[in-house]
Amino acid sequence: MEGVERKKKDERNRKDRLRRLKKTVGYQQKVRKEEIKKIIKKIRVSEKYVTWRSIVYHNHPKSCEKCGTEFYFRSESRICFKKPIAVILENNLKELNFESAMEVKELWDLELGLVLCEPCFCKFREQNRRKYK
Repeated sequence: MEGVERKKKDERNRKDRLRRLKKTVGYQQKVRKEEIKKIIKKIRVSEKYVTWRSIVYHNHPKSCEKCGTEFYFRSESRICFKKPIAVILENNLKELNFESAMEVKELWDLELGLVLCEPCFCKFREQNRRKYK
């Protein structure tokens, strides 16, 4: 009998701790980050994003913007934002939903697009990860 009562008490304590955790700022920020990640995944497969990428690629010369390496095939290049999408959305979104994210004008600015070779892209991504964590 004691074992059953103890399990119930432990379960109640666990639920209380979880309820208190959900009220903390850190938990809410974590939930917001997760929601932004889901929105970014949807953006990356959207038709508007694919169109933006192709326009950026065709407007830039067929060489890396950092080191100047020439591309012969599109697959040799990587197209990315000068500023991470998550930061752009954090600064411009009031409501966290896909529709309002698609209407952020800064996200579709052609000047924010970079065409990089694979080595430069890896370096750029690492720098941004450290910078915006």
